[in-house]
Amino acid sequence: MYLNISKAYWQMGHPLDESWYPKIDLPFEFSGPDYVQGKDRALEYLLALDAPYLSLPELLRSGSADEFRAESARREELFGRYDWWKPFDERDMRYAARELYDDGEQVKGELGFESLVRQYPNSWRAWRDYARRVMAAGDTEKDKSLVEAGLEINPDTTDLLELKASLVKP
Repeated sequence: MYLNISKAYWQMGHPLDESWYPKIDLPFEFSGPDYVQGKDRALEYLLALDAPYLSLPELLRSGSADEFRAESARREELFGRYDWWKPFDERDMRYAARELYDDGEQVKGELGFESLVRQYPNSWRAWRDYARRVMAAGDTEKDKSLVEAGLEINPDTTDLLELKASLVKP
């Protein structure tokens, strides 16, 4: 009988890829006294905003690059002390950055991808999608390093191996 046992927990991809973890957008702490008094700090925060709350990928799509940078910094200041907090969902930002690049908004797409790989450095999908957009834009200085970063995480992924092969010019 042949038996394989994994030393790593695999679920929907590489075990170091955190892209499928659920995120908490507003990580306010709650206490027993707050509960008893009917206080909801997250709700109070949302009601005090001047405009509807947008996730960072939504803000990147609809706002300016400067608005995105400012709001990212503000949220990092508010919630960055929680080591488990992520400012956005990996897939949401990946899709937003891809769409922006594909729609010709390269500056905002680049900003989205830079934020993405900073927050989710172990997501080979983030590196792959970033490399694809950079390659399509003709940035040959950056594309190889992006492909290599993805391959360090998931060295056997066909997508990245094909991208690497396409970088080799005859």
